[in-house]
Amino acid sequence: MDNFYLVLIDYVRTILFHPILKGIELSILILLWQLIGGFVLFGLTYLLKPIDKMFNVNTRYLVLSFGLLLGFFLPIFIATNDWNDDKTVITVFQRVFRSVAKLEMAFVTLTLVTLILGAGIIVPIYSITVAIFNFVIGIIPVLAGFAVLIPILFIGGFLSLVGAVAERL
Repeated sequence: MDNFYLVLIDYVRTILFHPILKGIELSILILLWQLIGGFVLFGLTYLLKPIDKMFNVNTRYLVLSFGLLLGFFLPIFIATNDWNDDKTVITVFQRVFRSVAKLEMAFVTLTLVTLILGAGIIVPIYSITVAIFNFVIGIIPVLAGFAVLIPILFIGGFLSLVGAVAERL
């Protein structure tokens, strides 16, 4: 724990140097966490079935709340999909859990992966654009010098031709 900041510095350095690889790695880890969460939530549901029947308590909300705390958003979305045998009845709690699961899946997965992958795409484009601008800014004084010198050379050359022709006459 003493060198935790060194680990963070190394991780940030690898994100900056290899953002596309880290974005893919992060998306795989998020999907793996959701897969593990599916097994955990469905296992808890089956483990709590006896309590559900014995005390006549709906333990689904307890399991789903536990899943929300641990970030198992995809399994929550899947679990709330087939709650009722009668598909026409959708409870308020089911809607709440489904909405939270949708929003959190979008936030966790899309935001983090987009930031890291976006850095892998945006940073090179930004670097290339800045390099082009620096090249143009560096060449502008040369072009300005040509803009001043070429008319002088053209007029000087023209006058020397006129002088040579006039000298022959």
